[in-house]
Amino acid sequence: MTRAVQPAGSRADEPRAYGPPHRPPGGGVWLRLWARASVCLSAATIALFVPAVLYGPAQLLPAGMRDPTVFAYDWPSVAETTSWRSAGAPAFVLVDNWRVGGRVGVALGPEIPVCGFGPDPRGLAFACDAASELGKDALIVAPEDAAARTFAAAAPYFASLDAPERISVGRSGRTEFVLIVCRARRLSRPYPLPYGPGR
Repeated sequence: MTRAVQPAGSRADEPRAYGPPHRPPGGGVWLRLWARASVCLSAATIALFVPAVLYGPAQLLPAGMRDPTVFAYDWPSVAETTSWRSAGAPAFVLVDNWRVGGRVGVALGPEIPVCGFGPDPRGLAFACDAASELGKDALIVAPEDAAARTFAAAAPYFASLDAPERISVGRSGRTEFVLIVCRARRLSRPYPLPYGPGR
């Protein structure tokens, strides 16, 4: 079987070029612009993210907007209060705000039950049975703006309440949130809950 002979000077005689497809003119310029934009965006993200983690985003938020990370950092100072140390650790902690309860539970550890109080205890309603805490002391913890209401509501269920103590919590030693704590002496009768043990 014979092969067809290509005439001299035909395209078959031209060397074949192997390699990446030809890039249109200006492709390198767009690639450099994209790389520079990526570096600038990454630097700006880091410049905003790191201060927000260390100090909170309050300075970056519009005036009047509440910091959404206020319950996202630890409150170790709760365990350093006079109300906590006097006469030994209380048997339980009483809160009427489940977000506050979560942070206090982390600060004090699993040995001390954090009990819900008030109309919206969420899962803290099931953390303890008030009937089993009769005669025991509690540490009441409340945000500063709700402390007077919380203490007034809890007082009828205890023999007495000690003087309240003001503590500040925040990141990097800054005051971002103010709590009022007090020691409640001897639970005299179970406090009501909308759901939970005994309901």
